[in-house]
Amino acid sequence: METSTTQGNDLRLVDLEKEFQAPDGGMVTAVNKISLDVAPGEFVSLLGPSGCGKTTILRMVAGLEQPTRGEISIGGERVNELPPYKRNIGLVFQSYALFPHKTVFDNVAYSQTLRKRPKAETKASVEEMLSLVGLGHLADRSPAQLSGGQQQRVALARALVSDPRVLLFDEPLSNLDARLRVQVRAEIRRVHQRLRPTVIYVTHDQSEAMSLSDRIAVMSSGQVMQVGTPQDIYQRPDNRFVADFVGSANFFPARVLERKSDGLVVEFSGGTFNIGSWAPGSEQSDNVLLVIRQEHLEIVPESESSVHGIVRGSEFLGTHTECLIEVGGQTALATLDSSGGIELPTEGSKVGIRFQESRAHVIPNSPE
Repeated sequence: METSTTQGNDLRLVDLEKEFQAPDGGMVTAVNKISLDVAPGEFVSLLGPSGCGKTTILRMVAGLEQPTRGEISIGGERVNELPPYKRNIGLVFQSYALFPHKTVFDNVAYSQTLRKRPKAETKASVEEMLSLVGLGHLADRSPAQLSGGQQQRVALARALVSDPRVLLFDEPLSNLDARLRVQVRAEIRRVHQRLRPTVIYVTHDQSEAMSLSDRIAVMSSGQVMQVGTPQDIYQRPDNRFVADFVGSANFFPARVLERKSDGLVVEFSGGTFNIGSWAPGSEQSDNVLLVIRQEHLEIVPESESSVHGIVRGSEFLGTHTECLIEVGGQTALATLDSSGGIELPTEGSKVGIRFQESRAHVIPNSPE
């Protein structure tokens, strides 16, 4: 299909689709009509479980897979037919993909050498990138002499040295331990703030997406379920999948009693609440889900709330304790601060639950 590009976007995907042939001869849709605009310097994460299509999108943008249908534009130019080396992109792989027989310097310089750039220009740009990622003193080392975190920073410098218009990350921290993931994540954030490349970052880790991104596209089964800032995704999810995949949420079936210009009046488990935050479609249904994050659910004496529950168990986790509460025939999780000598409710005790209405959110009660 022919689609005009929008000025001002470094990357534009329009109705992007990818189908693969299944072993039985049928066709499997891995990416289903994805459209996304990414502004210059923006950091956008594709977040979702394995098999949701996020890496397939990245591979199509990189030119490693051909779309079945749809259009990819970089810098206002359609690139569907262009080979990877003509797309002005940088790619950071999960597996580093460093040449073991080359030094750190030569690994970073590889793309410049292929382009036959002047040696002095190559030397200056490589040294600048290695300094940026804090590896200038290791330029003569081989990859085998580096830690996993250092190798990933070499891969980052290599992707940046050609000054790409769009930088693509494919689960770059998956092979690192927890401590190194935090360190390299901070390095990626610092480099992005310094150079402001346009970034597409593929991950299944919500912490990475939340901490790095300007916007997140949450994906499931080849479709984008919601695009928004990390705050939007966490505080105002569009549906149950997004609310459940990002963070930990409680879902209470509720009934809409009144629709007002500034919110919905809902009832659940004997209590009536004015909720000012709701997802599209919620206002059109009488039956909805009230979403409350577990850290926003407060346990109080039974007499202090119109919503009651029974404690079914608790788990001490150091800084906090998670309590499992049965409310209206279903279970909910509440997070309690373990410091300050707070007395924890015992299993089987009756309690009240309370929350700030401004912290709650309403979504449609529909199967995902």
